[in-house]
Parts: sequence; C-alpha cells; structure tokens
Amino acid sequence: MFLDVKDEFSGSVSNWGRLDFERPKISVRRLIHERVKLELERRDALQMSAPVTVQLTEHEKRLNQQKRPQAAIRLLCADGPYARQIANAEQAFEANQYFVLLDDRQATYLDELIDIERTGEVTFLLLTPLQGG
Repeated sequence: MFLDVKDEFSGSVSNWGRLDFERPKISVRRLIHERVKLELERRDALQMSAPVTVQLTEHEKRLNQQKRPQAAIRLLCADGPYARQIANAEQAFEANQYFVLLDDRQATYLDELIDIERTGEVTFLLLTPLQGG
C-alpha cells in the first residue's frame, strides 16, 4: 500500500515521493521514521554519485580500500545517525515545528493511526516562525 508524500513550505508545494507500507494501518511515528530513513538514503546516494574533484594517489587508494564503507558502518550502528535524525524529527513534530496533514485533517500525536487505504496523500507542512517571535 502506498502513500503519496508532499512537502509544503512558504506556500510552495512539491511532490516528495511515494512510501510503500506492508500493513494497512501505520502510526504517524512510523510514517516519520520511514520518511527520515528514505531522505537520508537519498542524501547518501547523491553524495556517493557526486563527481570526484580530487585525485587520490595510489597510496591513498590502498588505504581507503582497507576501511569499511561509511554506509556499512552506519548499518552496523543500532543507534547511529538514523536514530538521532528520527528522534529530532519526532521532537520537531511534538514541538509543532511542522505539521503532518493526512488528506484534509491534521495528525495530532505520534501514535495516531493512519488508515492507508483511506488516506491518499500526506503533506509535511514546514512552519516558519514570525520575525521577532
């Protein structure tokens, strides 16, 4: 089952992507977790495919081959960057720094259940604080 995800910021809406879930109901917490994981995976993939502007010497190449790739290290750490970023996203949701809109209603708490079959679109609405407040 799929949920289409959009981002809205300063009145501009952009299609972010589509998340696939195995179960018909998920929590807002799970939605946020999956969104953060996919966002970090996309960022890592872009960094890996970026053109190399520095040429390594043969000695540096041999040294780099002996090290584990960063992605493998990240997967081995149970509480690595994903856990920190997920916790930050949960705290931001609870502090009303962004809203999660489920079609035409607002999700109010992390453990609220989302019926994927009845929810077609999810919007992450980022709020900007007013100047001086």
